[in-house]
Amino acid sequence: MGTEDYDPGTSKPGVYLFAHNLKGQTGGISLLVINTNKDSVPVHIPSNADQYTLTSKELQGKTVMLNGQELQLDASDELPQIKGNAIKAGTVELPATSISFISFTDAGNSNANAQKR
Repeated sequence: MGTEDYDPGTSKPGVYLFAHNLKGQTGGISLLVINTNKDSVPVHIPSNADQYTLTSKELQGKTVMLNGQELQLDASDELPQIKGNAIKAGTVELPATSISFISFTDAGNSNANAQKR
């Protein structure tokens, strides 16, 4: 996420939205969605994007999963390659107690015409 923040729109109870420019991608927007609910929530995605969702089997668990795969250091104590899941425009179900980053690389964002808050 970049340093410019924008109005992400309205959310539902227990769902927190944050929108920023996409760091390193001219014209992109990154949406951070924090779901504190005990159930999954539907979120409308206006265009195709890449989704990075962090979850854990336990709320205070010691393991973290990215898009359903446990994150673990490799033999050299390096992080694995971080890849998002391609998602299509429409409704996406975000898991309970999760943190999701949704990246829109072709959002057409520019500081001149984006709605900053």
